Amino acid sequence: MKNIDLEVLSKILAGAFFVLTWTASLARAETPTPPYDGSWESLQEMPVPDWFDDGKIGIFIHWGPYSAIGYRKGGRGYAEHVPKMIYDDPTHYYPYMKQRWGAHPPEFGYKDIIPEFKAENWDPDQWAALFAEVGAKYVVLTAEHHDGWANWDSDLTPWNCVDMGPKRDLVGDLGKAVRAKGLKYAPSYHRERHTGFFAKEKYVVHSEPRPDIAEEIRRVPEASMLYGPEFSYTKNYVDDYVARWQEIQEKYHPDMLWMDDFPIYTRDGNEVRKGVMQPEIKYFDDQVRGMITDFMNDGAARRADVYVNNKGANRNWPDGVGCLEKDNLKLSVIGPKWQSCTTFGTSFGYLENDHYKDIESVIHEMIEVISRNGNFLVNIGPMADGTIPPPQLERLRAMGEWLRINGAAIYGTRYWKESDQNNERLAFTTKGKNLYAIKLAEPSAPFVITGTAGWNEGQITSVSLLGSDSTVSWQMTPAGLEVNPPADLGASRMAWAFEIVTDRDQHVPNVIESNATEALKGTGAVDLEGGVENSPAVIPPPSGTTIEVETASSVSGLTNLPVPPASGRSVTANQETGHEELGSLVDGVLGRNFGPIFGNTVHKGAYKMDLGSMQSIAAITSWSFNMKGFRGPQKLTLYGSDSSTDPGWDLSKFTALGTIDTTGTKKASFTAASLRGIDGQAVGRFRWIVWDVSPITGRGEKTAFQELAVELIHPPRRPNILYIVADDQAPFDLKIYNPDSELDTPVIAQLAAEGMVIDGAHQMGAWCCGVCTPSRHMIMSGRTLWHVPDKPKLGRNPIALNPLHVPPDLADHTMAAVFNAAGYDTMRTCKKGNSYAAANAKFTVVHDAVKRGATDESGSAWHAKQVLNYLDQRKNSDDQDPFLIYFGFSHPHDTRDGKPELLAKYGAVDHREKSSLPPANPNQPKLPRNYLPKHPFNNTDMKVRDEVNVSGVWTNRDERTIRNELGREFACSENIDIQIGAVLEKLRQMGELENTYIFYTSDHGMAIGRHGLQGKQNLYEHTFRVPYVVKGPGIKPGSRAVGNIYHLDALATLCELAGIESPATSEGISFKKVLEGKQNTVRDILYGAYCGGAKPGIRCVKKGDWKLIRYESAEEGVRETQLFNLAENPDELLAAHHHPNVIALTGYTPTSHQVNLSSDPNYADKLHEMEQILLDEMRNHFDPYRFSGQPDDALDTTDTSNPPVGDSVPANKHNRDRLAK
Repeated sequence: MKNIDLEVLSKILAGAFFVLTWTASLARAETPTPPYDGSWESLQEMPVPDWFDDGKIGIFIHWGPYSAIGYRKGGRGYAEHVPKMIYDDPTHYYPYMKQRWGAHPPEFGYKDIIPEFKAENWDPDQWAALFAEVGAKYVVLTAEHHDGWANWDSDLTPWNCVDMGPKRDLVGDLGKAVRAKGLKYAPSYHRERHTGFFAKEKYVVHSEPRPDIAEEIRRVPEASMLYGPEFSYTKNYVDDYVARWQEIQEKYHPDMLWMDDFPIYTRDGNEVRKGVMQPEIKYFDDQVRGMITDFMNDGAARRADVYVNNKGANRNWPDGVGCLEKDNLKLSVIGPKWQSCTTFGTSFGYLENDHYKDIESVIHEMIEVISRNGNFLVNIGPMADGTIPPPQLERLRAMGEWLRINGAAIYGTRYWKESDQNNERLAFTTKGKNLYAIKLAEPSAPFVITGTAGWNEGQITSVSLLGSDSTVSWQMTPAGLEVNPPADLGASRMAWAFEIVTDRDQHVPNVIESNATEALKGTGAVDLEGGVENSPAVIPPPSGTTIEVETASSVSGLTNLPVPPASGRSVTANQETGHEELGSLVDGVLGRNFGPIFGNTVHKGAYKMDLGSMQSIAAITSWSFNMKGFRGPQKLTLYGSDSSTDPGWDLSKFTALGTIDTTGTKKASFTAASLRGIDGQAVGRFRWIVWDVSPITGRGEKTAFQELAVELIHPPRRPNILYIVADDQAPFDLKIYNPDSELDTPVIAQLAAEGMVIDGAHQMGAWCCGVCTPSRHMIMSGRTLWHVPDKPKLGRNPIALNPLHVPPDLADHTMAAVFNAAGYDTMRTCKKGNSYAAANAKFTVVHDAVKRGATDESGSAWHAKQVLNYLDQRKNSDDQDPFLIYFGFSHPHDTRDGKPELLAKYGAVDHREKSSLPPANPNQPKLPRNYLPKHPFNNTDMKVRDEVNVSGVWTNRDERTIRNELGREFACSENIDIQIGAVLEKLRQMGELENTYIFYTSDHGMAIGRHGLQGKQNLYEHTFRVPYVVKGPGIKPGSRAVGNIYHLDALATLCELAGIESPATSEGISFKKVLEGKQNTVRDILYGAYCGGAKPGIRCVKKGDWKLIRYESAEEGVRETQLFNLAENPDELLAAHHHPNVIALTGYTPTSHQVNLSSDPNYADKLHEMEQILLDEMRNHFDPYRFSGQPDDALDTTDTSNPPVGDSVPANKHNRDRLAK
């Protein structure tokens, strides 16, 4: 992480940026005579760019760490302001944080939420395609909001999206994507209010941090660069403010300089536009004026039509400098060029369960804004992972559909002499000689456009309806043009645009109300704190919910909304009630009486129910009796609160959930009214529910409520996980990868048929000859090869003892530890040794032993028995907790002593005589296609035990030995399949099978004759790849995917499948979306390493169809390179495979292209490309070794200052230089 304090910042500012002034703008070398001289008068001459005036529709995006919160007290308002509200209102937010995160400031503050802002599901190209599809012409993304977080690759603050959180340049990546779609782009800048955001006082020239902010900074000094570093409008603050924008401007060349309101300009004794200001604010205003000047002149120098905005009711700049703008602005007149930054809901940032405008009102607001010379900058607030909330997406797409049909009436248009005609709900735009009359109500009858009074028929060429092929009839009348809509209104919905072609230009430029103050009169005030005004009398239900009403003459007639059993929940009332006790509202009985009713003189009566804890709510329902013939209807507003303690009766502190009014419903004896989530959605998460009841008659009579109930959403049953790991099995042993294989594994084949086969699953490699050890460390920890520990005191991973690379407490964040903490029961059985002992010990139940014998007690059946016994114990004790079972085998690792009947099936024997060869048998498996009697060269570890001392093989690579050993391998593998079948049958009998994710894999592959090798100390596909089959809920039967996964991705995937947060130590990528069929791969490039023998050993890299393998032993003088096109040569055949003797043994004749291509000059460029990719991957994975010809920039294994992957940035030389800077 970049550590930048004030001193460093000052150096950066002095060395890298100049303080902008208008004189600096005049000095720009690119524009000898810049158009703007630094004065406001000069800036008032800036034209409105055509792209802005013609484009009309923009997308505003509020996205940052605050998106990971998604909450605001009361459930409405600007959620992006919650980072400061945490400290402004600790009595509410501190308990909330304690409940959600386990701590609150100063122990856990806003800075500590930032790691949850990951953008892990974000695809900027998808966003850009969506924005273009829905008709936007420009995009505005928050570069920095008031919180001090930088959404760009900044050198001025370590609190930026490249060094933390998403670990990518959000501003830069989105800019490239939207510009590729032809859209204009503007990173927005909101730092003007940062001084007071975390301060004791807002909107004053001088303030100081809130106490808990000061304490957080004391504990974590670098936090000052987020929360401050200045809490006053000092020169340092202003210079930094300008420098940050200058960095954005120089890196991304924005098309617009978008700035937020400057409240300090009219607060604390300042009236800047009247010339009254404190010296600090005078300096600020001068520098901002210079900043705008520089931006405009820079645009002119680049021949770019750039623009600025002028925000706020008081306006930041003199009128005429940029476009007028306010939040959710809607002028009632045709004003000077203006823009409404508009929200779909009540918040700009993501707010869970926000209340959204209905789609029709969004469409109408857009039309009305544009008809009055405005631009419609509509905001979305994505979630922290980059997902756009469905209600926002729905509204965007509805806009896009409407614009696709009616865009001619919007894009490139100008205002008419009148913006609207209220009596017919018409809005007008023009384009050249075309007048567009847009009807905001369904045109079911003829209407007259009064603004055309005095026209004659000769002035009109045609009238048509956009989106319809029907003829539109019309006639001129003394009152104006009368349009008779067709019966078939065509494709448009919610608003209908009639195109009237005339004989003259329709734009009337002199009708503008050019005085901005006059134009803004009557527009709504903006709460700078993002609050929401008092709830209106009628509150629509939240998005994703509906109100259902049922009436019946008897209790049994309530079939859709039957009364539930007694809940016994606590119900209180805010005022005195009469007749029945309050407890009768939760007794499960509908009486024919008054119930606990409020008196007629009581105003604002309300009932409150305590659910005991915060719950996800499916429905809130009330039942009433029509006592005396008029007390049955219900008129009430529902509220919810998530407070941990009784929130009292101040409903402004509650979330308004919606108004229910059944007074117009047919009267009956009983009425039931329910606010319900649609399709399983939640109404919200609350502990307290209030029914705020209203009179149902003019005389003040109240409803005779009989029952109140809240239906909860019970969390779905969490899935079980059965993770099966074989020991030493090549994927090509199995028919699902090699249809020619003779191995019978019907259970695994059935898993594949009912689930997914992943064709590109890999283990990353090993830094020791016992490849099992690092492989199983990676499975357990989710960390990359060089970031897992070695066995104590062995030191085979040279950076294993560096705590920055391998956390000392890593075992506490491994598979079993994580699942134990999440409430899972964990159990394992596997071989003992060559594994991650500290992680294995975290399993609650452990039965590990090496079982490689030929009997049930000494072989694979022993491991299965441990699982079966465990499942029996769960069944007998009625254990309802979900389980994670790590079901490992000791086979088919050698010694491969198979069961006699299975050995006979595959024609194999347990050969023990080193001096003789095993007998030949026609039932033995055929030699694999890539079999060789000897590897063509020293692969850097040819004397390892697996190559010279495996019982039954030793150094022999003849046909009889290899076929016999394959037979032994297959016998052990089929036995494993049988044992898996027994466990799956047990799960079926227990009713657990369908709720269990079943993973089948092997710790790594195996050679057994392939390429003349026997063991796993190589990086050919038969060893680098592993079998991988997954079956479980939501996985399409019979599906396949490439995946491009590693074993280390398993932990993140298991966590996501189980709904558990993956540990921060994990470096893996969840492939849940692959399993769901939503994507094919999780990465493009795969890296592998083996250096259990000579150093640097073997490395490989794969990208697409291409694979590079390098071998090097400095001690033995080995330097070999292999380049394969796996699409043409999937078996990685070499020149030796073309030898007639080998062909005679394998029965396969390779094609001419099925060779090592590294020395072929036709592939020299590809070789160079792959060598560079290999170097990049070695750097990115902290590989401590280098090959000859590579730069000498390997990780210094003695330097503990090197940060690991996932904590900062990849430690290649470029990034180390950046860190040093």
